[in-house]
Amino acid sequence: MLIGVVARWAIFTFVPLSIFLLLQRIAAFTSGHPWRQVSCAVVLGIIGYALLYQFRTSHRLFYGAFEMVVAVGGFWYALGTAAKPQGSAAAIIASLYVFVRGLENYKTGITNQHKRTGLDDQHRPLRHPHPRLSLKMRIASLLA
Repeated sequence: MLIGVVARWAIFTFVPLSIFLLLQRIAAFTSGHPWRQVSCAVVLGIIGYALLYQFRTSHRLFYGAFEMVVAVGGFWYALGTAAKPQGSAAAIIASLYVFVRGLENYKTGITNQHKRTGLDDQHRPLRHPHPRLSLKMRIASLLA
């Protein structure tokens, strides 16, 4: 149990930090070179789909938590670049958007996890909405 907590802490701390450092290096590499910018944008889009979208569909709870951590890193970056007010404001707004999306994905992940475990939001067992329906009617409502 403790190893799992430490592993999650390490993932949610070092992975976003590594992503920020990687993106800073990519920005330095592509600055002033339009073809490098286009090629890096295409590669990052493919990687984003292959890794992040697939991770989101299978582990929505952890993806939401990851998004919130990345948003906090974005806030940190935006506040560090306060010398450029327009860029800082745009970064804060983008980080706020990512944070809200993270909260939504986290909530959806919790809801999906409860459905898989058979519990509702208050950790009570889920019940069929109409317990007196016959089995034939329940099957028909599932197939409809």
